[in-house]
Amino acid sequence: MGEMTQSLFIAGQGVGALLFPSLADHFGRKPIHILSLFIMMLSALISSVAPNYWVYAPTRFFCGVCQQGCLISGVSLSCEIFPANKRTLMSGLVAVNWGLGVTLLGVVAFILRDFSWRVLCAVCALTAGIGFFEIWYIKESFRWFFAKGRLEEGKKIVHFAAKQNNVDFDAIWQKNVENLEELSELEKIDCQDKSDAVEEESGTQDVPKSKTTLQRNPGLEECSAKNKLSSVAVITVLRDSGTRKISFINIFNWLMISFTYFGIYMTSNTLAGNRFLNFFMTASMEILAGVFLLKTLTNQYSAGFFVVSLSLSLSLSLSLSLLHSFLIFLF
Repeated sequence: MGEMTQSLFIAGQGVGALLFPSLADHFGRKPIHILSLFIMMLSALISSVAPNYWVYAPTRFFCGVCQQGCLISGVSLSCEIFPANKRTLMSGLVAVNWGLGVTLLGVVAFILRDFSWRVLCAVCALTAGIGFFEIWYIKESFRWFFAKGRLEEGKKIVHFAAKQNNVDFDAIWQKNVENLEELSELEKIDCQDKSDAVEEESGTQDVPKSKTTLQRNPGLEECSAKNKLSSVAVITVLRDSGTRKISFINIFNWLMISFTYFGIYMTSNTLAGNRFLNFFMTASMEILAGVFLLKTLTNQYSAGFFVVSLSLSLSLSLSLSLLHSFLIFLF
């Protein structure tokens, strides 16, 4: 039953990874992040007092769903509230903090080893109570406000950040306004170019563009109906050869990483010795890996070499694991 419960948790992560990016784009990073935290806390608390397996199993599924909602929206928020040249740093710090959290889980589990598993589950659930602090302190991404055209609300966030960092708000805001104006002009030029291209192809430069003409040209329709962009986001990414290649590389990398990551953690308690120490040492390696990434990914050439070598090593590890399982099945 334990294997099935863990499978439900991972299945929930898959559902959350597919569901919450769109929700975070539509409703905002902060609301989705905090809502996910509270649902995850409630699910974990219910699982700690579950009277039977049929109550416990669904709560683990919802924990997996909301874990991804919390993680995806939280990482997006962390990266968007900092300048573009600091996003690599913030992503690395998120990885380090994740490793610290998993390492502390091993310590807490060791301290509570003489208590019921329900106590550990309840203690882990209460850590999500940090969401109450985030309601008060964490601000929404001003970049999300700008993308939604809510400039006044974004302006308040920029003003708050300028005050916290003792910098001149007017200079920062003027820079943001210039960036928005430049982006707006580029979008206008792009839309005009697409409109001219449609007119040249149809030979109707003097005829007003009809709804049918817009529908026949996906690019022009995108300019005239930006509010529908989210519904074609995946198709838009796949149309471009560059983003398509990057997307498939990332999908492959994350597939290999997931196999390795969960495989290591799930087998740590089967190793010889103390299972708590094994888990602690496995998790501590994640902290070191996060620090290594901080040093590596800030350099373009080192990052490229790291990604290629990581992909090859993970592919080799997966192939050897499958070969080993196949040989055991045969003999």
